[in-house]
Amino acid sequence: METEVLTQNLPEKYKVSYLSGSSLWELSLKVNIDSQEYRVKYLQKEKDLIDFGKGLSERSKDMFCSYPWDNPDKAIPAFRELINHHKEKRDLAYLIYKDLDPIGFCFLWGLNGRDELRMPEFGVGIIDSYQGKGIGGFMVDLLTEAANLMEVDAVELTTDLTNDIAKHLYESRGYELLGTIKNPLEIDQTKDLSELKNAAKFREEYHMARIFRNRENVLTYLKHKREQQNKLFS
Repeated sequence: METEVLTQNLPEKYKVSYLSGSSLWELSLKVNIDSQEYRVKYLQKEKDLIDFGKGLSERSKDMFCSYPWDNPDKAIPAFRELINHHKEKRDLAYLIYKDLDPIGFCFLWGLNGRDELRMPEFGVGIIDSYQGKGIGGFMVDLLTEAANLMEVDAVELTTDLTNDIAKHLYESRGYELLGTIKNPLEIDQTKDLSELKNAAKFREEYHMARIFRNRENVLTYLKHKREQQNKLFS
């Protein structure tokens, strides 16, 4: 099963005590992280994402700005789209729970590929009261291994220029700093430029990638992407 291979390939420090679901899109597990037990479950309900967003401070919402957390009229349709994309295996999305409370959220957007390359975009967020407990590192390890298991060419991500903790975390997991990119906020960044240009907010961020295959083509594509977006949002 995909899920068994996934958990077997995680670092030994994570102790998985329960595993269910044969595919990455049906994953459910219990894991021990720094002597605390958490549950990981594939995304099913927009309410859980709403509850997760309530645990984010204004600073965390600004850092993890993949969705408009304070605007339910925009956020709920976006959450539903993500759930549908997960069901269609176009995206991969997991929530991490402590008891019944959603305290972490991570996703891979855009698994379908582009220009003959498969380079999903990675995102991870943790509510403030659970930051600094090793959960972020686990989510990075989990989704990076899931992406490699799916034989994607690379995983790309962006992070705020002031978020040194996240930058160092990604670098410790083999992500390379490629440059900076002007990024639309509160929108799925795998959408076409024609949709991205309508974003109400954008900012310059670090552009990073973990490259597994087709390195030269990946770097060429991502350089072109930076050039396009830096011009679009200049």
